[in-house]
Amino acid sequence: MRILYFLWIFLFLISCGSENVKTNNNNDQNKKSGETKVSLIEFCASTNTCRKNQRVKFMTSDGLVDHTIDLYWPVVFENIISLLPGDNVFIEAEIIEGEVVNLNQIKEIVNPNKTITFNFTQMDEGEEGMMLEVKNPFNDIIKLNINMVDFEGNYHETSSCPVLSNKRVFEIWPHAIPELIISRVFILKDNKSMLCEY
Repeated sequence: MRILYFLWIFLFLISCGSENVKTNNNNDQNKKSGETKVSLIEFCASTNTCRKNQRVKFMTSDGLVDHTIDLYWPVVFENIISLLPGDNVFIEAEIIEGEVVNLNQIKEIVNPNKTITFNFTQMDEGEEGMMLEVKNPFNDIIKLNINMVDFEGNYHETSSCPVLSNKRVFEIWPHAIPELIISRVFILKDNKSMLCEY
């Protein structure tokens, strides 16, 4: 019975697509600046970067979630990355003033020296544990700010380790995660903090 509840919540979140997109995650700032929300359908009508007919399959503590999402937000939107279970994506980027910017999802790697690879999967079939693999193509150490999105659409900051130059890092969680939001990718200056933190 609980799997039906989680499936219903997951499908509700997907159908809403977290229903509206904002150019800033801070609602107070949106109210002050007068920004308007745009529905998923409106947004996707104006761009071809939205995800369509994407199958999402992952195990939860209450059983398997296996659903095809008709329409969902893009993988990259305003330098923010959204990853769903099963995503294996390539993101081209540039480094400007210590920030990794101009993120753009590509279908295949053309410029390996500026393409970050993200692979978000469950570690073992039939198990809940999730893993994110990140490959850093740059000559600098990069760091990510990662938020887990739960089944009710709430964000939870989670720690992540710096990704060394031209290396990979593996982040592991013992539970199911319906979506990861990487809100910032940046260069770790002066190697000042090699801690695994938000």
